[in-house]
Amino acid sequence: MARKRKTRPTPKVTLPPFTWDTRAKLPDGTEARLARPSIEQAEIETGTSQGADGQVVLNRARIWRVKTPSTLRILNPAARAAVLEYAEVFETVHSSGGTSDPTGGTGGPGARGPSLRALTAATRLRQMHAALADSELVLPLKDARRLRRSDGLARVSYRQLAQWVGVDELSRSEILRRAGATSSNETAQNAATLAIVEMAQCLALCCGYVQTAPPNTNSRNSLKP
Repeated sequence: MARKRKTRPTPKVTLPPFTWDTRAKLPDGTEARLARPSIEQAEIETGTSQGADGQVVLNRARIWRVKTPSTLRILNPAARAAVLEYAEVFETVHSSGGTSDPTGGTGGPGARGPSLRALTAATRLRQMHAALADSELVLPLKDARRLRRSDGLARVSYRQLAQWVGVDELSRSEILRRAGATSSNETAQNAATLAIVEMAQCLALCCGYVQTAPPNTNSRNSLKP
């Protein structure tokens, strides 16, 4: 007979608070997002134990962890891991600043060459951008009726979309506003969701998290003028 399982209540403790600003105020009064990601409190399982009554008890603990952006929650584990890898590679390349120090410093008399880590990241980034080439998200512009000599559509490359989702951690509504579309437009919302999923699947294939190419939803022609 299988033993019953029960969950032991999480201890009622408060994690120590600490300063963790994710935005900074610039001299001109505007705010800018820092490279520091958002964090949240969460509960995790730390293992099992056997109670006095013979039941298996699931032990839990409260921790701090990096908050998963809302846009990534619509992705499967492989696609989510690929987007996070893209963000890590992107930040590695753009934080190197063209350094000539192999240890990642600022160079100097003892510098011996470029950072191997930065070179590897640059190669990976080129591969990822190649996997996203020739694909784009097409959205109806918010002020399409006011525009002349235009098909009324906004086009966002998958490369830009990957940066907005993985690096800038923009929500779907923020992506639509950044592209110039109406965030309340249902057609634009669906197009953005499909494009985010397809973009992430392309990265998952490039990174080796999946072995087969995703079906082509042809996002470029999802909206026709």
